[in-house]
Amino acid sequence: MHVVYLDSTNEAPPHMQAIVNSNGGFEGNSGNDGYSSEAMALINCAGGLNIPEFVSPGNKPSANFQGDQDNTVPYGCARAQGGSTPVRLCGLGVIEPLYQQYGINHVSVVYPGDGHVPWDGNIAKFTKLDTTAANFLYDMMCNTSTSINDIAEEDNIQIYPNPVNQELKITFKSVSEYVKVQLMDITGRLIEQKEVVSAEMNFVRNQQPSGIYFVRLVKKDLSSNVKKIVFE
Repeated sequence: MHVVYLDSTNEAPPHMQAIVNSNGGFEGNSGNDGYSSEAMALINCAGGLNIPEFVSPGNKPSANFQGDQDNTVPYGCARAQGGSTPVRLCGLGVIEPLYQQYGINHVSVVYPGDGHVPWDGNIAKFTKLDTTAANFLYDMMCNTSTSINDIAEEDNIQIYPNPVNQELKITFKSVSEYVKVQLMDITGRLIEQKEVVSAEMNFVRNQQPSGIYFVRLVKKDLSSNVKKIVFE
């Protein structure tokens, strides 16, 4: 949280500025020279900020998850770990209004009545976190202009049904342009690959868990089209 939202030394209180300056400035004495330390986005799972006002206009996008009865990292502002640690942290209950006030791109999931990390050991709650975070990252990273194009209707390709239950079907009006089709999970791991030898082909789910997947169609010139699918 602090890495993403503390934008400059000037945002820190005076005593913190002195510590930062004595340890190499804002970028510090460690890291990798020539590589930016700037984050592109934040996945905040029950995290907090010492000073909520570190959230400011123009901050990076974030996906946030917390129980509203969290005392380890307080949902409001209080000492951490139920008061036993002399460090104040402010959680989503205080930070969410700032996201809204400044129009920061974000998504937040609050678990009513739950304490710290309620998704730990609860499949349904973890699935909600996992799916929300994956969709957030997909929308941020994949719904932009890149060298990989989304499959459009005019490409004469059909991928159905979507969402998928057990079997995904792909049909081409012309197969001359494509050489192979890949099924990948949300991390980009290749699950299965098939050569394009006919106008119709299919992928069977084979016990793959529910979630977001990608179909990648590779052309003869090695360019690709990608389509997001969901296994129910």
